[in-house]
Amino acid sequence: MPVNIEEIQGITIPAAADHPAPSVHSTPFFPSWGASVDEHAERDRKALEGQRLYGVYSGIVIDNQSARQQAILRVALPSLAEAANHPLEVAARLAQFLAGSGRGAWFVPDVGDEVLIAFDAGDPGRPFIIGSLWNGKTAPPPAADTPHRHSITTHKGTLVIDDNPEQGSVTLALGDEQLSVVLREGHGVEIRNGDARVSVGNQQIEIDAVTEVTIKASTVRLSAGVVNVDAGMLKASGVIQADMIIASTVSAVTYTPGDGNIW
Repeated sequence: MPVNIEEIQGITIPAAADHPAPSVHSTPFFPSWGASVDEHAERDRKALEGQRLYGVYSGIVIDNQSARQQAILRVALPSLAEAANHPLEVAARLAQFLAGSGRGAWFVPDVGDEVLIAFDAGDPGRPFIIGSLWNGKTAPPPAADTPHRHSITTHKGTLVIDDNPEQGSVTLALGDEQLSVVLREGHGVEIRNGDARVSVGNQQIEIDAVTEVTIKASTVRLSAGVVNVDAGMLKASGVIQADMIIASTVSAVTYTPGDGNIW
């Protein structure tokens, strides 16, 4: 009995948004994305009938809306235009470095991105996106300026792993890097949001804020040999209880002397 790969892998080819569902004449390689594709579908099949497409082919992503459903993208293949006298389009499955049921990596190319297409055993009906490419119109992100720096950069965020043998680091930044988390070898962790900063070193923690630091809890405990408070004024509401207070000067609206007070 013939093996149905689509049935085993649970694959169906979804229709693109705002287009009718695939017709009965559609195949995985030539899905009925719209009327313009239907007009060329039969000619495309005849042009590639009996062919095997070995090697890899450069393509351009023209629709990525179906990626959320089954990781299938619509890709144009200019390099195969000569075979059918017009650009071909395929519904290609998106390969990732990890994929499983409810788990794995998820990186989807944007519309207009250049991708690399390969075909399962050369079968034109089974295309895969196996990677993405930079070209003359697109360039690598700035983090790629040195060989030991590795990065993942999206439209909004950046993850940079620096394998510098002298001092490695991992940086997670958002937008223009005003909001960032940096793990630096030998220095610790630094969280920064504009001018506000929290730094955790090997033996100390620093908190810097431009205007205010707020700590809220039912109980706050400070345990140290010495607690230094350097401020122009220290305000407290409620009752202050201490085993001993040593003060150079005391100024108060009311004062209740207790044991040990001398008049």
